[in-house]
Amino acid sequence: VSAATMPSGSVTFSDSGTVLDTVVLSTNQALFTTSALVAGSHSFTATFVPTLQFAASGSTAVAHTVTGDATTTTLTSSASSVVAGTTVTFTATVVGVGGTPTGSVLFRDGAATLGTGVISAGVATFSTSGLAAGSHTISATYGGAPNYQASNSTAMVQTITAAPGGGGGDGGSTSGEEDAGGCGLGSGLSTFIALALFMLLRARFRRD
Repeated sequence: VSAATMPSGSVTFSDSGTVLDTVVLSTNQALFTTSALVAGSHSFTATFVPTLQFAASGSTAVAHTVTGDATTTTLTSSASSVVAGTTVTFTATVVGVGGTPTGSVLFRDGAATLGTGVISAGVATFSTSGLAAGSHTISATYGGAPNYQASNSTAMVQTITAAPGGGGGDGGSTSGEEDAGGCGLGSGLSTFIALALFMLLRARFRRD
C-alpha cells in the first residue's frame, strides 16, 4: 500500500471473490500465507480497508495455478494364474508425495471396464470370477482428487486357465472296454458249450 504518508488499516485477501483472510497493515505491508489451497486455477486480489483519512483501494487480480501432489499407482493380483470361475482380486496401491490420496480407482481389462474400487488407506481392490479363459491385460487408473494428480499403473497380464473337463468320456471308454471284455467272455463261453455238446453227441453216435 502506497501513500504520501504512512497509511493505516488492513488488507483483505480474496480468491475469486472468496475472502481468505484480513491482515492488519504494518509498515505499508500486509502478509498472508496459506497451504490450504486446492489444486486448480486461482485468482487473487488484495483490498485495502483504511482507517481515518485514507481511501480504500484494490489490487489487480493475480492468477495462480496450484498443482496437486504427484501420485504413483501400483497394481498387483492375488494370483497370476487361476482356473476359470475362480475369484481373483486386483489390488491398486496409490501413493502421494505429500500424503495419502483419496478417491477411487478404475480397473480395466484392455479397453473394457471391469469396475471401480474406493481407496481406503491408500488401497483400492476389485474382485471378479467372471474372466474368460485366456490372457487378460489388466490396468488400474487413479482418477485424482482435489489435491492429488491422477496416475496409471503399469499393465499386468492375468492368465485364466480353462476348467478341467469331466471324466465322462474316459468313463465311457472304460465302460465300453469292460462291455467288450464281457462280450468276449460270453462269446468264448458259448463256443465252449457248443463244442462240449458236439463231443457229447459224437460219443453217443459211436456207442449206437
